[in-house]
Amino acid sequence: MPLTENRPKVTIPVLGKPNIFYIIERLKKIGITQFVINTHHKSELLQHIVGDGSAWDVSIVYSHEPNILDTGGGLKNAEHFITSDTFVVYNGDIFCDVDLSFPINFHVQNDSHATMIVSPKYVPRQLHISRAGKLLDIRGIRHYHSMPPTHTFLGIHILNREIFITCQTKKSM
Repeated sequence: MPLTENRPKVTIPVLGKPNIFYIIERLKKIGITQFVINTHHKSELLQHIVGDGSAWDVSIVYSHEPNILDTGGGLKNAEHFITSDTFVVYNGDIFCDVDLSFPINFHVQNDSHATMIVSPKYVPRQLHISRAGKLLDIRGIRHYHSMPPTHTFLGIHILNREIFITCQTKKSM
């Protein structure tokens, strides 16, 4: 606020163009050509600004949340649009220059279910990650050895479709 009063966060200009344009360009550069954009606030304006992806030679579809469903709910709401086994979730209000090629390859080679892009540099740090790269604690929930968090989640993760099956199984338990 007040920048987001009349426009979605992803359309706020950064160096003269909407942040979402950088995200699309960055992901296209590493070979991602199918996008599902989750919308809520001012979704019509977002769709007008971004369009169908033809400006980048990619395909864009929109999944609308009438009420905020948070990350997991928004993902579940868009599940029917997600066709690949592995996909990237990239929060639209993130502006960074992380090369996602390595983490995506690492994710696939290690047959991971979920990979989070994190940094030890930024605060507030809310994650405790082991030296082996395993997530031990988020926001102090598990009180891992009473040590301060070591990393910050950058709002980008790589997931497998299995995440939907896992969520349904846990929900029904």
